[in-house]
Amino acid sequence: EIQTRDEHLQHLALYDELTGIPNRTLFIDHFHRAIAHSKRTKTQLAICFLDIDNFKPINDNFGHDVGDIVLKDVAALLLASVRTMDICCRMGGEEFILLLPDLSKEDSTRQAERLRRQIEMLEIKIDEESIKLTASFGVSSDSGHIDLDSLIKSADKAMYTAKSSGRNCVINA
Repeated sequence: EIQTRDEHLQHLALYDELTGIPNRTLFIDHFHRAIAHSKRTKTQLAICFLDIDNFKPINDNFGHDVGDIVLKDVAALLLASVRTMDICCRMGGEEFILLLPDLSKEDSTRQAERLRRQIEMLEIKIDEESIKLTASFGVSSDSGHIDLDSLIKSADKAMYTAKSSGRNCVINA
């Protein structure tokens, strides 16, 4: 499919070039619509922040091309594992964020735990070697009263708590 230059630039502005999933700009747009829906329907929504554990040694030991494969594989796993209404975005580096509308605090934590286990089972074969991954998750939920920045900061802080608690776990804010 041939794109015009403007269509190509718009795509680059909204999607991560490496993984093909939405980027932070598109995430923010989806969030505003989801929070409006959450307020209207009096339902909760959650944000799940995740960071691939020990990603720098993968780049250092195997090269950035392998690091790119890891990022693409994690993005593909996330996309295949979330509901169609969920939004999965790459925030940058090895960090991803999920927008989980209509999920309670408990359900969003269960969803994050399920994703954590799936990442832990992911095996990336590079020549004769196999790379095993883990990720740290921070979950923050809201029932329509918190702004985007507060929700992201809360999920980010919980994710860093997961990292400092030994990694490969889910912490709810």
